[in-house]
Amino acid sequence: MGIALTLAIASAAGVSTEYWNGPQEHPLELSAGETKDIVFTLQNMVGADDVSFQAAIIAGNSFAQITDKDLIYAVPIGTKDKEVHVRISLPANATLGETHDIGAAFTTITPQQSGFKLGSAFEEHFNLVTVEKKQLPANTSQTTQQGLSSNTLYFVIGALVLAVVVIAIIARKRANKV
Repeated sequence: MGIALTLAIASAAGVSTEYWNGPQEHPLELSAGETKDIVFTLQNMVGADDVSFQAAIIAGNSFAQITDKDLIYAVPIGTKDKEVHVRISLPANATLGETHDIGAAFTTITPQQSGFKLGSAFEEHFNLVTVEKKQLPANTSQTTQQGLSSNTLYFVIGALVLAVVVIAIIARKRANKV
């Protein structure tokens, strides 16, 4: 336990994503047939060495794939935003409510050199949940046109009423002068 604690303190390299398991879980929700591109973010904020990570999908391979050409990511010291692009796709026949584990591993790699250099690996897992297809509001452009038509009608009626009032005032002033 003491060694793991020392390694965690010494290494500020890591990985994050906007989806996660555990307390206050934040799963990725997709409907059947839907695809979404997500990002894992690598960082290397403290220490003296640049780090390179090798990325791999380790769970949910039938749903997730890394879309970057090179699966080795150089993360120089001070980097907090090196992106790993992953495409998640649900088949059209996915069942509502299904949950799938999506996992990616990021292993530090070091150049071959004499001596021993300790590497580390980070894993990120989250759930992919099949949800109902999101319904868009009924024909938004029609609603807008109807709203414009109603507003235009109110404007015309208001202008006519105002014109009648102005004409009545002018007619009354002329009648009083005669």
